[in-house]
Amino acid sequence: MGHCLLLLLLVLSSQLGFLPALPCLQCPRVNASGVCETGESVCETQGSQRCFLRKVYEDDTLSYGYQGCSSVCFPLMLFNPAVTLEERCCNDSPFCNKF
Repeated sequence: MGHCLLLLLLVLSSQLGFLPALPCLQCPRVNASGVCETGESVCETQGSQRCFLRKVYEDDTLSYGYQGCSSVCFPLMLFNPAVTLEERCCNDSPFCNKF
């Protein structure tokens, strides 16, 4: 019974945005080798935020990416003839947005 109640509370809190803070890697510009070029730091999710990782491909080659905490995160892939944007969102473990 205790496990069922805990699971129910976890599901409800995730739907309402009350999950505990989760540390995420934060970098405005990660190069194609996965190295932060602009001062890597850590952010903590608040409310309904999740960790995110965005990768930008130019002509099918990874060009750069960025990572951090965001309330607006949709797992998606956008294509145009020369550029592809891939976005991944997560909140399952600390630093789940590793490049």
